[in-house]
Amino acid sequence: MLLFIFCGEDASEETPVEATIESTEEIEMTYDKTYSAPPAMNIDEKGNYSAVIETSLGSIEIDLFADIAPNTVNNFVNLSNDGYYDNVIFHRVIKGFMIQGGDPSGTGHGEMGKYPGYEFEDELDYPMNYAKGIVAMANRGPNTNGSQFFIMHVDYPLPYQYTIFGKVSEGLDTVDSIANVQTGDNDKPVDDVVIKSVKITEK
Repeated sequence: MLLFIFCGEDASEETPVEATIESTEEIEMTYDKTYSAPPAMNIDEKGNYSAVIETSLGSIEIDLFADIAPNTVNNFVNLSNDGYYDNVIFHRVIKGFMIQGGDPSGTGHGEMGKYPGYEFEDELDYPMNYAKGIVAMANRGPNTNGSQFFIMHVDYPLPYQYTIFGKVSEGLDTVDSIANVQTGDNDKPVDDVVIKSVKITEK
């Protein structure tokens, strides 16, 4: 079965139904943090950054690849430091594939483009495999990155069209725990898996 990682309001008609997010359910929104443009570059492209994602099922530590994906890491660092991901859920979980989060609406649609309010270009100059623990951006086509990301649960031969910007250094057991939760329609966990916070450290 071929799967793809999508976010946003539409997806290719050629994409298998099971690989898209079709949720139209209404969600009570108390979140209204949007932006008019991607954040200005304020990280050191030669710096060593890590992120600790505290979830309702445990913590995940990620080494961020500022050297090969500086704009993407800068985006993730700035959103994290601004509390953007706090209390956002992993809205799409597929055991044996990946776990996906980063959409405040909790649907994968980003409130039809509302979140985060901008898009930025892919960084695909350093081809890598989508191995277990790899962290990459979800998108709805070339150069449509925003805030949604996914973490690979297993090695998987995806086409190299999703910007890789980090890898789990600690907490693969947490990734496993999330991947094993019960899911319902659109691969959404029956019980919310919540990102409590994302803390960035420069080593």
